[in-house]
Amino acid sequence: MNKPETFTIDAVRELIASKDDSQHRQLRVGEDGHVYLSDVIGNLELEGVRFALTTWLQGNDYVGAQAARDEKWVGDVYKAIDHHWTSGTRGVTDEMF
Repeated sequence: MNKPETFTIDAVRELIASKDDSQHRQLRVGEDGHVYLSDVIGNLELEGVRFALTTWLQGNDYVGAQAARDEKWVGDVYKAIDHHWTSGTRGVTDEMF
């Protein structure tokens, strides 16, 4: 997030595709702007995390190759990350766009 040139729809698509849908995941953004998918979920181990989206439950195609092909989903995740970063959201949020 601190390097706007690397925060693209394609980067979000790659992130979503980087994990499979076999367990719960959580999208987190660190204080340093690093966006990642965490296997630690909920409100656990949030030190250094600026914000996190609500846990994505396994088996619902929130992550994985199929999820990465869903243009609307990828766009919604991209918009949510951008919104929460620019508005200064802190903690876990369930607000998607």
